[in-house]
Amino acid sequence: MKCRWNKCDSGKANSKWAKEKRDCTVRAMANATGLSYHIIHAYLESRGRKYGTGFHLERLMDKACKDGLRIDGLDYAVNGHYFPAEKGKPRMNVERFCEAFPIGTFVLRCAGHLTSVVDGELRDTDGCRDGKACVYKAWEVSFRLPGETAPTAASGTYAVLGYVDGSPLDKISRDLTLAEIDGLRMAANTFLNSLNYYEEGIKTKE
Repeated sequence: MKCRWNKCDSGKANSKWAKEKRDCTVRAMANATGLSYHIIHAYLESRGRKYGTGFHLERLMDKACKDGLRIDGLDYAVNGHYFPAEKGKPRMNVERFCEAFPIGTFVLRCAGHLTSVVDGELRDTDGCRDGKACVYKAWEVSFRLPGETAPTAASGTYAVLGYVDGSPLDKISRDLTLAEIDGLRMAANTFLNSLNYYEEGIKTKE
């Protein structure tokens, strides 16, 4: 497999659902959001997922492309990518996807499986058939900053309100470039992942 593979269970082993099967939706969403396995498990349960059964995440994610996701008080923007079959061309697969999308956090729908790719790295307990599994859809998941709006056609930047302790700074807004937004998102996701590992470590000691 040409793409990098980080064989991880997204914190499942340290949760009370360590022996659960058919939980790829939970693991993929935990990796994509930076939230703990426990939080995502509870979130998907509130959306109708049953213990030990598959879950049709596609409907939820397609809706989130328009409305966004709100999980455990945090907001996420979702952007969908679709890869239909094209005559005479090879299908998109995990390996090609990692090469084509080296930056960003994604949930991928493959045949009978969901997985995640973060900055060109496959993150899953499953190697998705050595990177050859077809990818039919992918949803890019990014942390949405307070006050963030859609890109403006004129400037190509995001208008963002400055916040301190959750309060607007005198309602003064400024423009951040897309690169700055992505940098802040990456920092936020790193912070959330650190909290996740810290939380799981405390639970293990208890």
